[in-house]
Amino acid sequence: MSALGDDRVARDLLMLPRLLRRAGVHVNAERARVYLQAIAAIDLERPEDVRAASRTALVSRQADLAPFEITFDLFWSLLRGGRLTAPVPSARPPKAESDQIEVPLGQIPSRMTSLVPRIVRVMASPTELLRTTDFSAMTAAERGAAARFLERMRWSPGQRPSRRFRSSRNGRRLDARATLRKSLAADGEPAVLIRRARRVKRRPLVILCDVSGSMEAYTRLLLHMSHAFARGWGRVETFTFGTRLTRITRQLRERRPDAALDYDDMAAEAIAVIDKLVGGPANLVGWSDGGNAALLVALRRPDLVRALVLIGANYHFNGNMPTEPGGSGAQALRDRYAARSPDGGEHFATFLAKSQTMWTSEPTLTTNDLRKVSTPTLVVAGDDDLLTLAHTTSLYESLPLGQLAVIPGASHAVVLEKPDLVTRFISDFLSAPGTPKTLLPIRRKANA
Repeated sequence: MSALGDDRVARDLLMLPRLLRRAGVHVNAERARVYLQAIAAIDLERPEDVRAASRTALVSRQADLAPFEITFDLFWSLLRGGRLTAPVPSARPPKAESDQIEVPLGQIPSRMTSLVPRIVRVMASPTELLRTTDFSAMTAAERGAAARFLERMRWSPGQRPSRRFRSSRNGRRLDARATLRKSLAADGEPAVLIRRARRVKRRPLVILCDVSGSMEAYTRLLLHMSHAFARGWGRVETFTFGTRLTRITRQLRERRPDAALDYDDMAAEAIAVIDKLVGGPANLVGWSDGGNAALLVALRRPDLVRALVLIGANYHFNGNMPTEPGGSGAQALRDRYAARSPDGGEHFATFLAKSQTMWTSEPTLTTNDLRKVSTPTLVVAGDDDLLTLAHTTSLYESLPLGQLAVIPGASHAVVLEKPDLVTRFISDFLSAPGTPKTLLPIRRKANA
């Protein structure tokens, strides 16, 4: 406890039973007493031990496991951030005295006894906090808790009566046709009156999600909410808009919002977007994984690509350098992910594992495949790239209309390190993407 201060941590940990109770979890005085005994016996610097002890002591029903996990995540993030000691407005008035958890003094561990006389304020429940906290003001842990909360919710825009009918004992309308058909079994005597009622069907829902730059702090959680709608309701059409409107209904039907990464899927999505929004040849620029996907687009739909720029791209997974990069870039990426992802920094390991699985098994193109690319292509790489220079050169040499730019003093992050130079190369190439006219051509002398 020393890392956070004995008195404050102990006082704040006493809030967990009340938070759970306000979140709908049944916590009686006996369970609160067991919880206090467990807390007194473990190392509070080990959050997983605290979670396990709290779950064992405070949860008695399987249905309470999910609310407990959400509540504990939010509770622990507030505790570690020192926010439990600051006033938190409640979204509803405090409950009556019967809502308080009473634990006899004699049943509280001796190390906690001195804390009992203190008045413990009433906090808003985790659900109330998530409902009232601005997404942009949330910490990474809070965004993760909010994302899990949204994914677990079941949304219902409601139902409406349709024009069709169904048989119903309590229906208000007489089904004359069904009644006559039934009467044939009784020599035409309508002994039983068949009634009918209108069928009901789910209302369709259309979601328009703003993903422009000004909404960057909200985008991921809005997509989590849209995913929960699509999974729980079915009749949902979802569109994102920034400068263009994009339909993402099919993507949100995935069981998980962060399904496995795959270059084929990336290429298929790019083809669908270009085909629908552009409807014809477009200049396609791809960096890193985006370059690999762009190369697949040029192979599968050359009619959609006017010119192709591949930055730090590879056509086969064996083109990766065998050693891990140094420098601060990896840590910067991890920090950026932790700051932006609603799943929190701990999810970066999952994202990285999925990426590494893809990087070590895809893509699997050959130089023969590259010779089929009929699109003018500019290959750009840093001289100290994640990809071997030999692989980059092989990519360039195998493209019939390829051009190569190796930028000195740059790594795989060449776009960030030399933005002006990269932009100039791309602009010059796109202004005249055909075969360049040079004074002493070698590879292009047949076209000179």
